[in-house]
Amino acid sequence: MYHHHSCHSWLPHRLPWSACGGHPLRYGMPAPWFYSVPWCSSCGQPLWYCSCAERLTMYVPQEIAVDPAATTKEIVVGGAGKVDLILEYMPVEGAAAPEVTLESKGPSGTTSFHETSIAAGYHVKDDFSPAVPGTKLKLTVKDCFARLRWCERMKY
Repeated sequence: MYHHHSCHSWLPHRLPWSACGGHPLRYGMPAPWFYSVPWCSSCGQPLWYCSCAERLTMYVPQEIAVDPAATTKEIVVGGAGKVDLILEYMPVEGAAAPEVTLESKGPSGTTSFHETSIAAGYHVKDDFSPAVPGTKLKLTVKDCFARLRWCERMKY
């Protein structure tokens, strides 16, 4: 029985030219719903077909978390540009004097955020000045849970 292949985008891109009437397929099989395909923002093609000079940029999430058992952690910001910090914190239930402190030592100097007598419940602070790569961050708590988050931009 004769089976005819027509030129559809779902055919594998390595089929011989004759399978598509003499035209090579430019794209492979469509990506399944459970993962993303990196696309070039300049030409709109998947990165493996891109011939532009664009470098791949990825954003890598970072975080440090502290709790009453491990009250202090330090880390250095990396990546290829400034990052925006987001601090989430919540006092231990029934704590008398919960505290959270974030100290940032960078090329432009040292800044500090310190909050005492924190009300019960979950709190978010995200109006910090951007931190540059090489900034040392120190998160300290007393009778409190805290997490500091940001995304570092990486160029490949």
